[in-house]
Amino acid sequence: RWIVEYKTSRELSGRFLLSFETSIQLLSYALALAKNGILVNGAYVVGMRVSNKNAETAIHPITFQPHQLEDTALWLQHKTAQLLAAEEKGVFLKDLSGCHPYSTFGSHGYPCDFCHLCHLVEDWTSLKSAYRVEAEREFELA
Repeated sequence: RWIVEYKTSRELSGRFLLSFETSIQLLSYALALAKNGILVNGAYVVGMRVSNKNAETAIHPITFQPHQLEDTALWLQHKTAQLLAAEEKGVFLKDLSGCHPYSTFGSHGYPCDFCHLCHLVEDWTSLKSAYRVEAEREFELA
């Protein structure tokens, strides 16, 4: 079994496709499936060029190793602990490395949807009313 992930991009280079080798998104999918008894060998990243002149596609297989799922679980536990501690203290630090994909993942892309929320004013909570805040919901695997 393999996960298939479709990605659109203006670029379909080896650099673009290789950027998914350690994708926390893909590894989290595999971890969620494994926790529910479904083991996958890896993922196929299907890159599709966004262009009105070229309908190019490329497929890149990525094989997952068991230790990668263990590392992903530890990373998710760490991030969850950080969020819970922030919520308990009422202090939410800005992750400045996550504002743009280049600083976080080493690849170009679009800035975070909440970049303005973090950087336009000293107290980001003063701009919260400009955003839609949805109700908390539990993660469920259908």
